[in-house]
Amino acid sequence: MPAATVFQHVWIENEFGFLDDLFVRAGMPHGPATILDLGMNCGVAALYMSLRFPQAQIVSVEPSATTFAVA
Repeated sequence: MPAATVFQHVWIENEFGFLDDLFVRAGMPHGPATILDLGMNCGVAALYMSLRFPQAQIVSVEPSATTFAVA
């Protein structure tokens, strides 16, 4: 997926906005301790998560060597 499309999904369309409610309902109002980004593409989601949940340790994996080389 092109980086511009990923950016639009994450930042403009707020694709991960549901996570705040999810963590509160799970009794985790400060968010997760660890985030696994499996299929990181260009890293936009990991950047968003690092800003939204600064206390979390984020592990990102990109299985495509071609995509990883660009990221």
